[in-house]
Amino acid sequence: MIVGGAISDIGWDFPFLIYLIAFIFLSGVILFLYEPIITTKTEIKSVSDTKQSIPYTTLIIGYILTFIFLIIYYLLPTQIPFYLEETIEDISRTGIGIAIAALTLSAGISSFNYKILKSYINRRRDFCTST
Repeated sequence: MIVGGAISDIGWDFPFLIYLIAFIFLSGVILFLYEPIITTKTEIKSVSDTKQSIPYTTLIIGYILTFIFLIIYYLLPTQIPFYLEETIEDISRTGIGIAIAALTLSAGISSFNYKILKSYINRRRDFCTST
């Protein structure tokens, strides 16, 4: 993200050249990644015939929270550059890249430490907060 912000100071379309790095890894993937041969078939265990009720309220709340989170998650990186340019007069594109990278880094740190927080939350709250 920071490199993309610094490259965008050269030109607006230069950060898209970062995607060409994938072609560097493609040759390594083709040469060194192999598909193992499966010789035995595994049996699928049948699910018991007992019917369990589906907690629709919890499911709907989870879907709504997931939808809202995804809107925010994908809206922030696309709209923060415009907001920062309007509110901070002398901000460079590198600074905008640092701001977006900070958002991504904080999301990564919080998801990495979620296992610590999970021990303090019951299952229903865990379902709602994990979305």
